[in-house]
Amino acid sequence: MNITSFLIYCFIVTFTPGPTNLVILSTVHNMGTKKAMEYTYGATIAFGLLLVISAILNTMLVTIIPKVLIVMQ
Repeated sequence: MNITSFLIYCFIVTFTPGPTNLVILSTVHNMGTKKAMEYTYGATIAFGLLLVISAILNTMLVTIIPKVLIVMQ
């Protein structure tokens, strides 16, 4: 796995505006900073888990796909 590509992906996805960032801005505006920080912590943890699970599954696929290709041939 190319770590440079992975890190570039992580950087771009982290700082691009998406639904989570828009919800955080809306929460700050409507409910205050404290509630928005709770949501931000949860979103950050969820995103970190998503990256870890994606990396694990990609590593598994890299080891499984060559075996599947042998069977398919």
